[in-house]
Amino acid sequence: MLPIFFVTGGSCTEHRYETVRSGPPMPNFDHGKCLSQSCEPPPNEIPWCDAYAVIRCSCQRCHTDPPQNGAPFPLLSYAATQKEYAGGAIWQHMACAVSTDFMPAVWVELDPPVEPLTSSQKDSLLGWLCQGARPTGGLDCGNLASAAGSGGAPACQAGAGGFGTSGQAGAMTGQ
Repeated sequence: MLPIFFVTGGSCTEHRYETVRSGPPMPNFDHGKCLSQSCEPPPNEIPWCDAYAVIRCSCQRCHTDPPQNGAPFPLLSYAATQKEYAGGAIWQHMACAVSTDFMPAVWVELDPPVEPLTSSQKDSLLGWLCQGARPTGGLDCGNLASAAGSGGAPACQAGAGGFGTSGQAGAMTGQ
């Protein structure tokens, strides 16, 4: 929820946006400890596009640009997962948050409700993160990258951690 303050009479000189976070406080993860305790690289490498399919369907509802519902950063591309944030790469934050079930944020009251990852989604995303979040298989995810409500791209499965078939408005790219 982002309150917006309006100035009445005269010109608008300042916009003040505040992110109001609901639910538990953001954990302060020790990435090295978290990754060593909860991450085991999968026996077979997970392609970026498999991880991106989960991110697109289960994360981009809030982790869009600009971020919504208290999310701290966008997750619209591979490059976004590699950026630094609060003392570590975003993918490291993701690994800790997903492995501890802090994310997806099921406590956020949205309609339709936020749902936890299925075991298959969690295996794909956490496997990709635990192998070091490399661009395995390349960055071209085909029509998955243009699924922003296009109707022609693969739909997220309702009830599988996604948010229905309408997708998230706005530009998305797997690269």
